[in-house]
Amino acid sequence: MFIARTAVKADVTGPALKEFLAEINRIRTGDIKAAEAARRRRPYGPR
Repeated sequence: MFIARTAVKADVTGPALKEFLAEINRIRTGDIKAAEAARRRRPYGPR
């Protein structure tokens, strides 16, 4: 289980949601480098 969230202005909610889901799908399908995955596992650490 994981939690993902973001803040978005109302007038761009549709495009933002589309991009958000595309990023989740990219991670799900493995289209991500190991270093990027490691950085994203640290919720409040350096990016």
